[in-house]
Amino acid sequence: MAEAAPARRVAAGDAAALVAILVLVALAGWRSLGYGVWSYGEPGPGLFPFLVCALAGICGVVALAATLAGDAPAAEIDPDAAQQEGPMMWGKLALYVGVIAAWPWLMAPLGFVLSTAAALFVVLRLAEGMAWGPAAAVLVGTVGASWLVFERILGVPLPHGLLGVG
Repeated sequence: MAEAAPARRVAAGDAAALVAILVLVALAGWRSLGYGVWSYGEPGPGLFPFLVCALAGICGVVALAATLAGDAPAAEIDPDAAQQEGPMMWGKLALYVGVIAAWPWLMAPLGFVLSTAAALFVVLRLAEGMAWGPAAAVLVGTVGASWLVFERILGVPLPHGLLGVG
């Protein structure tokens, strides 16, 4: 006699978290359109953030569909194998959500360099607890490389803000 497949159940918390992420991604994508995605035959400063939001949205919809269908592997993940430090870390999640929500709105007044540095500082130091030295190296390298690629190489006019530099 064949063994019956276990009943699938939808994790309401997982679905709610994915919906919240999709709402934030939609808001960030909408905000990035305000910077302009294309102008005068060249990429605008909102193109890359919009593309990231679009990709995150697609992945979020796929993950939500899998979760609602009961196909999401969350129940089968071994927390030790996934190197999780315990149950949901709400403080860390709140920091990430805060960065995602605030970063687009900080770009206009602070500019790309300062807003991105602030966002990375919160993620690296506060959310992930990275030591000062490595956090500073990652922050300077990431912001510098991003600015170089987008402002100088691709010619994307990034918001200049307080420093007068994109």
